[in-house]
Amino acid sequence: MLNDFSIEAALYGDLVVRLTAPTSPGGPIGEPTMHRNARGLFRLTSRISAVVIHRRRVEGDQIRNDWQVFPTNRANSDTLRLTLAELKRFGELGDRAHLSAESTPNEGDEDAEPGQPLELGETK
Repeated sequence: MLNDFSIEAALYGDLVVRLTAPTSPGGPIGEPTMHRNARGLFRLTSRISAVVIHRRRVEGDQIRNDWQVFPTNRANSDTLRLTLAELKRFGELGDRAHLSAESTPNEGDEDAEPGQPLELGETK
């Protein structure tokens, strides 16, 4: 069985922890920072906007459906990102809401403001 950690690593890349080097010999090590190394599926394609995982469980006489949404983390202008409202239609976002179109301007769009995604075909 796959868990969320394995799925996120496959889609977004491996989780990497960086420690800042001491400023002087024998000095304290800085705070750890975590990021993804971008070796996941989303790095390799701009055609997928999100991956949705559907789990169906039978509990007694009830059927329960759980939907998890994993939106792309690519920050390139050729990647079509879905808005937060569009992503929520597919299911539970968890802590990935910051990957919606209105929260992440495209790479290279220096004057793009969060909350103001580019329209299809629009360039700046």
